[in-house]
Amino acid sequence: MASTLYTSIAPMTSTEGPLSILTGLLGRFSRRLVYLFVGFPISLVAFVMLVTGFSTGVGTLITFIGVPILLGTLLAARVFASVERRMLTSLVDMDLGQLNPHQDLEPTAGVLARAKVVFFDRQSWLDLAHGLVGFPVSVAMWTVAVTWCATVVGGLTSPVWLLVAPDGQDLPGLIGLGTSYPARVSFYLVMGLLAAITIVPAIFAAAWIRATMARLFLVELVSQRAQVASLSEGRDAGRSAETSTFRRLERDIHDGPQQRLVRLSMDLGRAELKATDADPAVREALADAKRQTTETLDELRALSRGIAPPVLVDRGLYAALEELVQRSAVPARAELDLDRDRFESHVESAVYFLVSESLTNAAKHAQASQVTVKVAQEDNHIWVTITDDGVGGAQYIDGWWQRHRPVSDRAVGRPPPHPGVARWPYPSGNRCVGPDGRRSNQCLDCR
Repeated sequence: MASTLYTSIAPMTSTEGPLSILTGLLGRFSRRLVYLFVGFPISLVAFVMLVTGFSTGVGTLITFIGVPILLGTLLAARVFASVERRMLTSLVDMDLGQLNPHQDLEPTAGVLARAKVVFFDRQSWLDLAHGLVGFPVSVAMWTVAVTWCATVVGGLTSPVWLLVAPDGQDLPGLIGLGTSYPARVSFYLVMGLLAAITIVPAIFAAAWIRATMARLFLVELVSQRAQVASLSEGRDAGRSAETSTFRRLERDIHDGPQQRLVRLSMDLGRAELKATDADPAVREALADAKRQTTETLDELRALSRGIAPPVLVDRGLYAALEELVQRSAVPARAELDLDRDRFESHVESAVYFLVSESLTNAAKHAQASQVTVKVAQEDNHIWVTITDDGVGGAQYIDGWWQRHRPVSDRAVGRPPPHPGVARWPYPSGNRCVGPDGRRSNQCLDCR
């Protein structure tokens, strides 16, 4: 039965009148003007403090007195950077989102661990660079704002202050307009009107230049980290969902068709035993049906192991690799330098099937008589090295490469062309050790 969905779309109408638009423009203009005027003394204080602290710290670094001085300078740079980010959000209307600019620490982290994070955090040094580089930009943009505002105020009020101003050779006289009162008033009024007409775009441009410079130093790296974290979470969720789907399929095969085929094979076996006095054609048909059922059951079990090997699901990667090497068609030796802890499911599956396919290729194509499988943890990665004494020449198809490349995040090319050796890295679940000595999954640099 078909159903119809009716929707009604109201025409888009703007409820903002000219007065509200003008009010909003004046609000944005005033906030940017405050940003330029208030930002100058803040950047001046930051520049003086950071230059003094940085130069003193570097100069005394050889005596180790400079270490705490540099630490204090970096912490002060963080404070000034935090103030700048608040001004970007409240005065320039820049949407920074829920950004966390610096690495989080465990509440129980010690002083040395916190100092180490401050020193080795790239954003801390970018905050310091902003305090040093941002000062001349702030001075230039503050000069633009002061010049435009002074020209507007001075030009539009020139009929008043020129009455009491002493006569002299000023700008109108220098450019040949004369020094009379009407000539001077006309010149300054025109300048004031031109400045008043252009003050809004001038202030917006000056605020944009300074805010863009601040964003490059204070927000860009944080934004990239947040984006990388979001993409990594999405990739991990997709890989986990895919692995969970495969394992659920394996359980469904084991609990459904596989059990029914086992029951059918047993029933055919009993029927074959009871049909001893039956027609030979019937007994032959029963035997053929039982044989085909057994072959189908073996194929289904092989398919189930190819989707999610039970030993990998139940006992983990270490035990699964040991069993895989023992079942190899080519004599193989395993050198496993792995924790017996469980890794992320997609990493375990990728490493398992990589070793499985490599052993199969060594048997079918490499004409090898000995294979060495070395799997070791190095630098928060699981490195898989397959070595054999064959002639080489196995070609890894694009489908294989596309399956493994999303997991092997540091693989930058295809397997080495020389025979006998192939090596791939896989992230070991991003289980980095934080400054406090605890394992952490929040290390964006490793991701």
